[in-house]
Amino acid sequence: MKQTGLRFLSWLLVVMILFSGAAISLAETPPDVRNITSEEVQAYAQAYTDALYGDAYGKSGNEGALPKGSFHSMAVHHYDPNYSVVKYNAFPIQHFTFDRTGQPTGQVTVTYSNNVTVVWSISGTASADAEFQAIAAKIGGELGIAVGKSSTIGSNGAASANYTLQGDRTYSITIYAHGAATSGGMVYYYTTIDGQSGYTTIPVTASLPLASYSPANGIHFGPAVVV
Repeated sequence: MKQTGLRFLSWLLVVMILFSGAAISLAETPPDVRNITSEEVQAYAQAYTDALYGDAYGKSGNEGALPKGSFHSMAVHHYDPNYSVVKYNAFPIQHFTFDRTGQPTGQVTVTYSNNVTVVWSISGTASADAEFQAIAAKIGGELGIAVGKSSTIGSNGAASANYTLQGDRTYSITIYAHGAATSGGMVYYYTTIDGQSGYTTIPVTASLPLASYSPANGIHFGPAVVV
C-alpha cells in the first residue's frame, strides 16, 4: 500500500510537470509564427492595390489621376490623338557600319536582306489588346492605312540603295520599316470601391507597324551618318 501510494505520487508529479510545461508552451508564440492584426492585413492589401493599379496604369503625377486606393475597375473607352503621322523611320530593322579609313571616296550599295518582325509599342499604360484596338481604330481611318500589332518584313524582292562615302571616315547607316506614330490621351471609364464612376485620361505615345510589308512599300534607308 505504501509503494502504491508512492507510485501514485510520483506519477502525479510527472503529470503536473508535463502539464506545467505544456501550459507554458501553449501560452508562448512559436518563434516563426506571429499573429497579424486586421490593420496589418488592410495595409498589405492597400499596398498591393497601389502597386498593381497605381503604377501599372501610370497614374502617378498625371493630371486627372485617380487617388490611389480608390480604384476598383478601369476599361478603355476611346482614344483622343493629339497627332498621328506616318513615319518612314518608325522601326529600325537593320544597321550597317562602314569604316573607310585609308580608302578613297567611293560608292557602296546597301541591301535589305533580312526577315524581321516589328511589334507595336506604347508608353504610359499597359500594352493590352484594348489599348491597341482603340488606337488602331482611330488613327487607321485618319491616316488611311492598315496597322497591326506585329508585322513581318520579308527579304523577297530585297530593296537596295546607293551611298557615296568619303574616305578616312566611318559611317553608320540604318534601315527602317514604315509605321504610324501617334501621341494623345487614352480615355478610361473607371469605377471606385465606394461606387463612384467617371472618366480619366492617361497620356500615351505609340508606334504601330503596317499590317503588311514589302520592301517596295515598307523600307526606308536612312542617311549615312559620320560616327
